[in-house]
Amino acid sequence: MDKPNVFRNAIMATIQVTVAGLVMLAMYRFLLGTIGIDKIGVWSLVLATTSMTRISELGFSGSVVKFAAKHLALQEEKQAAEVIETAAISVAVILGFFLSGLYPALAFLVGNLVPANLLADALVVLPYAVVSLWLLVIASVFLAGLDGIQRADLRGLIIVLGQLVYLCMVYWLVPTNDMKGLGISHMAQAAFGLVAAWVALRGKISGLGAFPCRWSSTAFREMFGYAINFQINGIAQLLFEPTTKALLSRFGGVSWVGYYEMANRMIMQVRSLLVAANQVAVPVVAYLLEKDSSRVSAAYKRCYEVMWYLSVPVYSLLLLFIPTISDLWIGRYETLFVSFSFILLAGWFFNTVTAPAYFSYAGIGRLRWNTMAHLLMGTLNVLLGYLLGTLMNGFGVVIATACALVAGSIIPIAAFHREYKISLRDLLPKESRTMTFACLAASTGGLLVFYRMRETASSTAVSLVVAATFLLAVGPLMWQHKMRSFLTAGIWAFCMRKVPGGSN
Repeated sequence: MDKPNVFRNAIMATIQVTVAGLVMLAMYRFLLGTIGIDKIGVWSLVLATTSMTRISELGFSGSVVKFAAKHLALQEEKQAAEVIETAAISVAVILGFFLSGLYPALAFLVGNLVPANLLADALVVLPYAVVSLWLLVIASVFLAGLDGIQRADLRGLIIVLGQLVYLCMVYWLVPTNDMKGLGISHMAQAAFGLVAAWVALRGKISGLGAFPCRWSSTAFREMFGYAINFQINGIAQLLFEPTTKALLSRFGGVSWVGYYEMANRMIMQVRSLLVAANQVAVPVVAYLLEKDSSRVSAAYKRCYEVMWYLSVPVYSLLLLFIPTISDLWIGRYETLFVSFSFILLAGWFFNTVTAPAYFSYAGIGRLRWNTMAHLLMGTLNVLLGYLLGTLMNGFGVVIATACALVAGSIIPIAAFHREYKISLRDLLPKESRTMTFACLAASTGGLLVFYRMRETASSTAVSLVVAATFLLAVGPLMWQHKMRSFLTAGIWAFCMRKVPGGSN
């Protein structure tokens, strides 16, 4: 296996998420000033509603990563090409059929979620959201193919360029076309991603034609059993974010949905920065399983140690900056945004550090525990969200979402540790314990200082002082950590096109 590919993919994933974060900050700041928070909430609800039809995708994009990697490891390039084309044709036809037939139902559902004064705007963007979803799902198959051949760097480049296309189109079209301009911009991004991903994939896998035109019943059957687990995951995910937004609209209002969207997207960008490198583990673990299954456990342990080493200080620092982000992004201290961010931060942290177990199971091809995690998250989110929403309005809905994240995240990591006989004490890596306690103390103390001083001093100045103090306390511990040496060696190997302990 080409080890520099792993580091190249991880570095490109980091660049991708960084650019995506900057694009998100610029776009939402711009949209707040042009269409306002209520219409941002409406757009978020429309996208969540249309995403429910992804149930018809059958999980084939997830199967492509597994089976493309498998066939290429066995030097079966023709079969890998058949897997990709079969998956693309299958999802295009099935999802297209469902979207066409369910469009009236989607319009009816949107009409029941959106206030009457904003319904016209919602119905204007609904067709664009539907077409965008169809294009994005097909593109996801091609992007999954790039993951399967361990060229996530190309995947990341395409996504970055697509996000820049989206941002430019939004700046161009929204001021004159309002919500319609937002819908057209999203559709343009999806179309760009589809074309670019297919062109990139054709350049790496011989046998792919100008268009996907071969459908193999053998490849379909091979993927279907594996894909059905992704399908169950997809159904469970419909009980998660779309449900959260629907409940927030009911118990809070569309402005609550808008602030939830911004808070969740902000944290998800940070999470993506950390998780992106671990997603590279799916084709790597699939490859190791074909060559030497005994190495899976060691690969997982290293991924988990790296994830913990990075996640604790990053999430702690984000915790300190949330109030300042509100001032800079929204233009004021917005209680809803800050409160939602604090609540979601706890849930997504637990979800992030369990990602190595989740992706390891995906690479192995045994998705039972991942599926159970999604089912628990979805079910708990619906039941607890409605209960707490009734008792505590929209805040209860967001608390329920965070609780569901934590509960579901426990399942794959507990199962993986038991199956591979890894001690639960390793969940807090021994080498990271001092750093972890330092981060907790510094972030908690810094936040208390911030709230005591923000009335008498500039919030930005206070945040900078607190953050500098945090870095002085935590920075030396991170520098002395063995993971710092490991990551530095990996980046150096990438830059020099060499493998640690050998040559490329």
